[in-house]
Amino acid sequence: MATKAQFCSVVAPFRNGAAWLADYAEDCLTVLEANFRDHELILVDDGSTDGSAGALQVTLEKYPRLRLIRLTRAYGRDIALAAGLDSAIGEVVVLASPESDPPKIIPELASAANTHGLATGVADSRPGESFIRASARKLFQNLSQRWFAMGLPSGATRFQAMNRQVAGSAIRARGTVPVFPVLPSVAGVIGATIPYQPVGRPGAQMPRSWAEPIDRALALLVLNSHSPLRLAGWLGLAGAALNLMGMFYVVVVNLVKNDVAPGWTTLSLQMSMMFFLVFLVQAVLGEYVGRTLELSRDKNVYQILEERNGGSLRLSQQRNVLEKSA
Repeated sequence: MATKAQFCSVVAPFRNGAAWLADYAEDCLTVLEANFRDHELILVDDGSTDGSAGALQVTLEKYPRLRLIRLTRAYGRDIALAAGLDSAIGEVVVLASPESDPPKIIPELASAANTHGLATGVADSRPGESFIRASARKLFQNLSQRWFAMGLPSGATRFQAMNRQVAGSAIRARGTVPVFPVLPSVAGVIGATIPYQPVGRPGAQMPRSWAEPIDRALALLVLNSHSPLRLAGWLGLAGAALNLMGMFYVVVVNLVKNDVAPGWTTLSLQMSMMFFLVFLVQAVLGEYVGRTLELSRDKNVYQILEERNGGSLRLSQQRNVLEKSA
């Protein structure tokens, strides 16, 4: 019997999950049914090519609180999460990776999000992750937390829960390339962390390539923090200052020394002036790029091919409208 009155939405993006997706949906819906009076599971198909939608049709007919959103192509997990977040109507929204995030943790995450606004699952290890890859991930997260102030807890995963206020703020601030788990922190909420152990789902393939995590790391830095851009700007100003000092040095040497090599003064001044302008332009352009980044975060980032609902969805008289703003 359901134990919580709040409406819980779970968003789970996938790609090519025909062999295991129905089992995940049943496991997740069993947990939701046992813990929440009103709930929904939103599966977002991120461009599957193995017939996942067809394999899920029987499960859709069986569970009225199951929804399937199919994107027109493979956009990537973060954009698929944003698509599901846009569609979710729950008072608390849980983002999950169905290949590795155990559904039994959902009630704990939802409860913490109800109290703190945001709850992030943290895990020291990931299924199938090598020691080198795990070490690189931890190093990046520590640097992001200490140097770039991105609000990324050590060991943070995309397994997150947020209340309606934080979800609304994340939707408004997501930009053209949303990146989780950093995105919800733009609401200014630190939230709680929930330790858990990811479990590889039988039949699901875990990512092995280094290309995706490197691309995500760059996206996290560039799209969610101005610190790298500001650092580049400061380095440009420092380079410009050093070249300006070099110009004065050339002039002083030319005035003091009598045996200066012919052409040395003009060549040195020319090079110093050139690099001075290059570094100065780099600093100015960096600021303009940063401002442009802020102004460009309001475009559509995905297109939906199809949306299916499981049977006839009936909800109790529970509203997901806030009585008052935070």
